[in-house]
Amino acid sequence: MRKQLVLGVLAILASPVAAQSFWHPAIGIQGGYARIKAAGSGRSDAIDLIEFPTPGYVAPLLAGSSLFAVIPAGRRLAFEPTLSFANLTESVGGDATTARVGLRADLALSSSFYGAAGGVMNSLMQGGNHSTQFGAQVAAGYRFALTPHLDGRLEAAVTATQKRRPGLGPTDTYALLFGVSSRLDRGTAPRTARAAAPTGAWEPMIGVTGGYSSIHADGTNVTLTGFIVPGFGGSLPALSAANTFFPQVPTLFAILPIGRRLAFEPGIDLHRFQGSGSTVFAANLAGRLDYAVVGGWYAALGAHEEWVKATKGSFSDSTKTSVGITGASVAWGYRFHLAGDFGARTELNYVAFAKNESAKTPAVNTVSILFSLTMPLK
Repeated sequence: MRKQLVLGVLAILASPVAAQSFWHPAIGIQGGYARIKAAGSGRSDAIDLIEFPTPGYVAPLLAGSSLFAVIPAGRRLAFEPTLSFANLTESVGGDATTARVGLRADLALSSSFYGAAGGVMNSLMQGGNHSTQFGAQVAAGYRFALTPHLDGRLEAAVTATQKRRPGLGPTDTYALLFGVSSRLDRGTAPRTARAAAPTGAWEPMIGVTGGYSSIHADGTNVTLTGFIVPGFGGSLPALSAANTFFPQVPTLFAILPIGRRLAFEPGIDLHRFQGSGSTVFAANLAGRLDYAVVGGWYAALGAHEEWVKATKGSFSDSTKTSVGITGASVAWGYRFHLAGDFGARTELNYVAFAKNESAKTPAVNTVSILFSLTMPLK
C-alpha cells in the first residue's frame, strides 16, 4: 500500500514535467552562409552569400528569410513561419516588390536538437509582371541558451525551388545559419514597470530594424524609396557588384547603457557576395549616443561608415579595391514594451553620407521612419 502511494505521488509530480513542451512562443532573426546553385544547369555557376542578417531585398528570394517565429503546437511540435519583404521604387529604374514566406514544422528530438520540414513561396512583382514560385525546405539544428533572456541556434538547411518563372529560376540552396530569439511568454511585470519609469532608464538589449526609407543621391535625379523588412542596411553594394551606394542605417543594433539617461548604440550588418568571378564584401557600421528625454522618448546623434571591398575593376576608379563613405545621423524616437521579453521602438531617422571623390560616389541623404524589435541582453 505504501509503495503504491509513493508511486502515485511520483506520477502526479512527474506529470507536469512530462507534459512540458520543448518549445516556447518566440520571435527571432537569423543569418549566415548560403550556397545557391541554379538547379539542373550543369555549370559552375554557384553563388556564395554571407549575410547577417539576410536583408529584406533580393537575397531572401535566394538565401531565405531572416525573421522567424516559433508557435508551439504540442510537446515536441512547433510551427515556424518566416518572412522577408521589400517594396522598392527607383526614380530611374522602375519598381520591384519581393517577398519570401516560409512555413515549416519543427520537431524537437530532445531539449536541444530538432529537425524541420516545410515549404517556401517566393513572390516577385516587377515591371507590371507578377511571378510566384514554390519550393520545399528541410533543416536540422541545435538550440542553446545564450543569456537568461536570449536563445541561440545553429542550423543546417536545404531549400529547393522549382518551375522557372519570369525573374525567378529554379535553385538549390544549402545554408548554415545562426539564429537569435527571445520568448513571448515570459513574465513581464518588472520589465514593464521599468519601461514606464518617468526617466526612461536604459537597459542592455539587442535589436533589429526595418521600415520606410527615402534615399537620394545629391546632384542626380536618382532616388530610391521603399518599405523593407528587415532593413537592407549596406547590402546593395554587395548585391550590385559594388556599383550602388544607397546605404540604410544598420539592420542590427545594441543598446549599452552608460548611465540612467545615456546609452551607446553600436550598429552593424555584414554582407559578402562571391560569384561570376567577382567578390564583394560590404560592412555597414555605426555608433551613436542615445539620450532618454522623458518616459519612452529619446534623441540620438551618431556617426556612420559604409566600407566596401571588391574585386579590382568593380569601382569607377579601376585602381581601387576598397572604398568607404562616411556619414552622420540624428534621430528622434519612442520606445515601449511589446510582449514577453520583447520591447519595440519607432523613430524618425536622418543620415547624410559624404561624397567620395576617388570612388566617384555622390553624397547620399536618407530619411527613414523605422520600427525596431528589441530583445534583452540580461
